[in-house]
Amino acid sequence: MHSERLVHADPKGIYFDAMDSPNEYVKFRRGPNNERFAQLSSALSDMTIESLRAVVFFELVRHVGSETSPTGRRMFANDAEQTAMALVFASAALEYDDSWRDQEIFQGLKGLYGIPANVTLADIDTARSAADTQRHNYTGDMQAARDVVGKYRTELSGAAVGKPAITVT
Repeated sequence: MHSERLVHADPKGIYFDAMDSPNEYVKFRRGPNNERFAQLSSALSDMTIESLRAVVFFELVRHVGSETSPTGRRMFANDAEQTAMALVFASAALEYDDSWRDQEIFQGLKGLYGIPANVTLADIDTARSAADTQRHNYTGDMQAARDVVGKYRTELSGAAVGKPAITVT
């Protein structure tokens, strides 16, 4: 997505009013050239750039995963696989930010999306790292998502897991 510049800050502004959508963290819309424009909830405006990037990466997977192909197929087999891929992609954001707060940001991300406490950044990073070193997919791939699901199937299969868990305004 990034290499083809298909995600851009929305020309209408980077933030939308959280009062209008208190259970939404990022909004996406299509532009005239089929690019995706993204806006962040104004309630998240005090987050660090590392935290915002992790949220945007997580939400991008949720957004793309909710779309259907022209043949009616979805990208992910189920919600657990989609949430696993969102975690893998968010961990890539943390890895390449090269920040010292990865664990804190990951804990906050888990709170925002109702991810159970026993899901660890170390396990997500292991799956993403294997995608990088073995398959040259440095932000993760479907096998990394499946590896995470293999470890955390029960935890990631809850009805509310992976969806906004905190009302923000």
